[in-house]
Amino acid sequence: MAMRVYCFALFFAFGLVPMVHAQLEVTSRIRPDRAILHEPVIAEIRIRNNTSETLTLRDDTPGSRLWVDIERGPGRKVRQLAPEILRQPLVIPPRETVTHRINLAYAYDLRQQGAYTVRVRVNAMGQAFVATRAFLDVVPGLEYDRRSVMFPDGSGGRVYRLMTVNRDRGETLLLRVDDASGGVCFGVIALGSFIRMHSPDMQIDADFNAAIVHQAGPGRYLYHVVNPNARVVSRRAYTSEMPGVRLVEGQDGRFVVSGATASIVDTD
Repeated sequence: MAMRVYCFALFFAFGLVPMVHAQLEVTSRIRPDRAILHEPVIAEIRIRNNTSETLTLRDDTPGSRLWVDIERGPGRKVRQLAPEILRQPLVIPPRETVTHRINLAYAYDLRQQGAYTVRVRVNAMGQAFVATRAFLDVVPGLEYDRRSVMFPDGSGGRVYRLMTVNRDRGETLLLRVDDASGGVCFGVIALGSFIRMHSPDMQIDADFNAAIVHQAGPGRYLYHVVNPNARVVSRRAYTSEMPGVRLVEGQDGRFVVSGATASIVDTD
């Protein structure tokens, strides 16, 4: 009994409240937890308000604020790039749970390869409520294929690179879009699970978009069209039990999937 009282005294002395008895419960999940450089990394933060009062968190209120502390190696804190991580007040009604998502790759400087430790905490009611720490690995990824295009007006061009990374007990295919000069990465898009029974097919269409079809599972293919600003224009699933799934160019200069049957709706 004396030891239990001593442990609770330590928690309150340091402002850390054990979640089982907490007025607030804070949990976090990082997806993906293994990312390539410049890929979006989403922290999904869930806050449960167990009190009878509404809680409002703001970026400019230290006593009622959501914090994300990221370290790359012991004691090496990562710089926050975005001026705000909430942008607008986060309101948590009494006895309800609110989920907030933050793109850590946008809000923090994750431009170095390596292992990161992520700690989410909420300062409220004079206490700190801390989620279990999460871990993130940032890796370079492996280049599988690339296509380059120059714009006819002389304004530059793009380099589209198919990248792969091992995670979630399998391989994932991604598309990275860079300025042709190599100075700017416009974005990285995860295209889905990837199996190597069928090589991905990537082509550049008349609008300088990248069209990609790749095998994501037995008899299952995913088709994406991504524009030069790294925005997904189209995404669809296809099925085929036969080899020879590929892209073919239509009369309008766009590429369509040949050798497979399209799903009724676009994939998520």
